[in-house]
Amino acid sequence: GALPALDGSALTGISAVTTSATDPAVDTNSTLGAVWINKTSGNTFVCTDATTDANVWTNVGAGSGKIEPYSYLGSTKGYAMAGWSLSTSGYIDTSNSFSLVNDGNATDIGNMTTTGNAYAGGFNSNTHGYTVGGLGVPSFHGDVSRMPFASEGDSTDVGDLGSGRYFNHGGCHSTSTHGYTSGGLTHNAIYDDVIMKFAYGSSVTGSEVASLTRGTRQLNGCTSATHGFTHGNETSASHSKVIDKFEFATDSDAVGHGDLYESMNSNWSNSSETHGFSIGGMIDGTNSAGRNRIERFAFASNVTAADYADLWHGRNYGIGVSGTTHGYSCGGNAGPNSSVNIIQKFQYASTSMGTDVGDLVVTAHGMASYQI
Repeated sequence: GALPALDGSALTGISAVTTSATDPAVDTNSTLGAVWINKTSGNTFVCTDATTDANVWTNVGAGSGKIEPYSYLGSTKGYAMAGWSLSTSGYIDTSNSFSLVNDGNATDIGNMTTTGNAYAGGFNSNTHGYTVGGLGVPSFHGDVSRMPFASEGDSTDVGDLGSGRYFNHGGCHSTSTHGYTSGGLTHNAIYDDVIMKFAYGSSVTGSEVASLTRGTRQLNGCTSATHGFTHGNETSASHSKVIDKFEFATDSDAVGHGDLYESMNSNWSNSSETHGFSIGGMIDGTNSAGRNRIERFAFASNVTAADYADLWHGRNYGIGVSGTTHGYSCGGNAGPNSSVNIIQKFQYASTSMGTDVGDLVVTAHGMASYQI
């Protein structure tokens, strides 16, 4: 027979279930254990972290992928893109991919859209890596290329800087919605002070949103959750130890944030959640083998960077890939006509010397980099 009407308020042990035509978002605030069903795709998610506006929704069905807050730090792979090889005296267009989970050699996953992209910038969204500007064939260019992390392969041309620029290869920053480049050398040999902003997508055009404290090239970039930091560079007059910072939320002009341990150029960067790192480089402007020093400065305070640790081997014109617990250094110069292919890593939480953990596919310096 028919059951009588039941009072649903007496039921216990049943989590909230939401059905929707879309996936949840990080700011779809709910309770721990809540269930979300996408009735269009059939994917099912469970809220495994209910932090306000930073929820994590874990896919528990046949689908893949979490809905979680963006992180600049990589947990899966690092990428080293294009560059210049002194061993072959030419520009290269090779894309290298290597694991941040297990040490080992990089693999060749495809090519850039232009021959070269040496001294270009790199930043990343949750789904794609972007390479911006550079020096190649025929010369300066303002190309913006992107590569999908899901399938990797060749990069595709999706936009431009607005004008050719290179030596902006380290001054790059990533947020959940935008990438930034800063400084660089323009086609008419101007040391640029412009901070440019790019919305991620299949059609990308940079816009000038702010300025550094001075025009510079060969600067390097660290990223915190709220700010971009640049440090170590070459101005029209000399090398510099100045650390600049600018706020992502306001796109305001950069302000001073202390100094490096010493004036530096051709160094590179790593970022942890709390600190920026200046790696390797040159202090005398000559094509020396490069320093092996790792300097560290706090994002939260304006202080002089400290001599923190050492690379396994000194380099200049290398690139940095930032993992969650380790910083990685790829390629670089070990002296005149001596590009290298070594991948080194060091622990953010330890002053132990860096270690050699693998090799790139090619020997190169002045590459672009990003991580996922």
